[in-house]
Amino acid sequence: MSLYNFLFINLSSHFIMKVIKICVLIICIGITHFAQALDVQKVVCNGSLQQLDSLIKSGFEVNTQNKRGITALHYAVACNKEKMIRLLIDQGANVNILDKRKYTPLYFAAAYNRTKIVNMLIKAGAMPNIGSNPIFYAVLNNNLPMLKKLVTPKINVDDTNKRGNTALAMAMQQDSQEMVKFLLSKGADIKKVRTFKLKGKYVDPKEPGLEPKMFASNFVSTESFNHTPSFSPDGKSLYFTTESRKYPGGRIMVSHFKKGKWTNPRQAFAKGEYREFDSFVTRDGSKMYYCSNRPRYKGDTTKSVDMWMMKRKGKKWGKPIHLGNEVNTKYQDWFPTVSDKGTLVFSNGPRGKSKIYYSTLKNGQYQKGIAFSDSINSPYQDYDPLIAPDESYVIFSSRRPGGQGSVDLYVSFKKPDGTWTKAKNMGKAINTKRIEFAPTLSHDGKYFFFNRGGDIYWVSSKVITNLK
Repeated sequence: MSLYNFLFINLSSHFIMKVIKICVLIICIGITHFAQALDVQKVVCNGSLQQLDSLIKSGFEVNTQNKRGITALHYAVACNKEKMIRLLIDQGANVNILDKRKYTPLYFAAAYNRTKIVNMLIKAGAMPNIGSNPIFYAVLNNNLPMLKKLVTPKINVDDTNKRGNTALAMAMQQDSQEMVKFLLSKGADIKKVRTFKLKGKYVDPKEPGLEPKMFASNFVSTESFNHTPSFSPDGKSLYFTTESRKYPGGRIMVSHFKKGKWTNPRQAFAKGEYREFDSFVTRDGSKMYYCSNRPRYKGDTTKSVDMWMMKRKGKKWGKPIHLGNEVNTKYQDWFPTVSDKGTLVFSNGPRGKSKIYYSTLKNGQYQKGIAFSDSINSPYQDYDPLIAPDESYVIFSSRRPGGQGSVDLYVSFKKPDGTWTKAKNMGKAINTKRIEFAPTLSHDGKYFFFNRGGDIYWVSSKVITNLK
């Protein structure tokens, strides 16, 4: 063996062993940091300053990011832990660090509507113009003080979100006049606000086939959480529920077909502190059923969600009428829908274990609610039922296992003997990994509506009969 070969083999072996040791060390450090990154979420969100301090002293780097790029500071903001935020900033946490989605801790603070934390982060050097634009959440949360903090000279006030809307467009859409004035004063361009003149028979002019489509995007389906559309019998008025910081817990909105187009949706009834949602207009247009936590009587402070009804009086709706204690319970009572015969179908029960009930009308009063059989109800959460006008089927949401996602839509058909078929998952044509709920029909029964992840979708109602 030559000297050259001897030296090469021995030196190479020595070098390789060093490389292996270094790699093992790097891997161990990486695993340690990854384990710490996994553990830090629990520590931060539990609010244990002593544990976090111990982690840092043991070598945890405060700017360590997990697989999603999220840091301890992101978690502290999300979990609303102000003392943790101060400690992390004092220990050198980067207030402008981006996760994989380009979200900064400041963006998290805006998304979670944490005004005080927004102020803390900006004071510590957070820049609103770094990463994804946080001003959209300030508008969506109806938080003018936060918006004023976030709109700096470097921020793009005419930036557009994933839906193609500017912050000004969102403010105008939710009728937040003070925000509109402020954004205009900061140079927002009103010419970049798109206008939607919808003239469709069902609001949206692009009627779907057997594949669900988002309904009236940027007009009804917006950045807010919207669901439960219900048309008047003549198809000239559309009611739906919107939920946002401006309308916490839900308010009923309405759009009317006037002068050849649909009016911008506005709150349907008198503005107040009570929740009003899940509206259902009967096919003859004589009644509207809905849910509310309004007082049942003078001095009632329970604020329990019950089912209510209003009768149509000319061009207006009458005073709210409580549906009575036979159907309203100590639990939250949800999603009233009514067949042409007057059968009321709804859901209630303990949190996470609600069931589907029905009640018949006798002498003008609804009788005690009766739970559907286990063909429909399960040991899991079943809710948001839609009874067919002719009572031929019931569609509802359920958290039962075996679906496409955590909450799917199911359908059960009535047999000739009056019993019900075993509820069937409506399949991939309707259900996804996202949450599907709040099923409704158009006034003529031609289209089926439901909510998917906060937006309203619609599809031909043939998808229902095709499952029979």
